[in-house]
Amino acid sequence: MINQFDSDNYPDSEPRELVAGAVWAWKRSDITAAYPTATYTLKYRLSLQTSAGASTEIEAGKTGSEHVVEEDIATTGAYTPGEYQWQGDVERDSDNEQVIVGGGYFTVLADLASGDTRSLNYKILSAVQATILGTASREESSYSIGGRALAARTPAELIELEREYSKRWEAEKAEQDRKAGRTTKSRVLVTMRA
Repeated sequence: MINQFDSDNYPDSEPRELVAGAVWAWKRSDITAAYPTATYTLKYRLSLQTSAGASTEIEAGKTGSEHVVEEDIATTGAYTPGEYQWQGDVERDSDNEQVIVGGGYFTVLADLASGDTRSLNYKILSAVQATILGTASREESSYSIGGRALAARTPAELIELEREYSKRWEAEKAEQDRKAGRTTKSRVLVTMRA
C-alpha cells in the first residue's frame, strides 16, 4: 500500500471518481515542460451536469516543477454528488491569458457518512423486494419503472424486475471489486475443441 498523502504518490492525471468530503489530490507533471510552474498556473473548471450554467474552479498549487491539485475535506464536502464535466486551463501568470489543456468527466461519490449512499440499482431492488413481501413503504411502492408504479405490477412482473435488478446490483458490486483489484465471483466459460 502507498501513502496517499505523499504528493510523490498522487496520480499523474485527473481521476475518474472522487468522494465528496474526502481529500482530492492529483498532479499534472506531463504539462510542466511546456507550462513551467514558475510562469503558468493550472486551473480546473467543474460543472455539475444537473446544474446548467453553474461552475466552480479549482486552482492547482505549484510544487517544484509540478502542477498539484490538493483539495481538503472541508472544500470537497461542499460538492454535490453526481456527474461533473471538467476543463483544465493553463493561465499565463503575466497576462492571465488561458489555453485549454484537457477536459472530460468524473463522478463525485457521496461520502458514506453523509446519509443514504445506496445506488439507484440497490434502491430499486430493495423497493421491488419490499413490494413482493408486502412491506413496502409508501415511497417504495410508488417507485415508477417504465411509467408504472411498483404497486400496480403483477407478482410475475415484480419477480422479473427483482431478477433484473439483482443482476444489475451484482454487476455493480463486481465492477467495484474489479476497480479495487479484488477477485469477483464471475465465471469464465471456455469451450475446448480438438
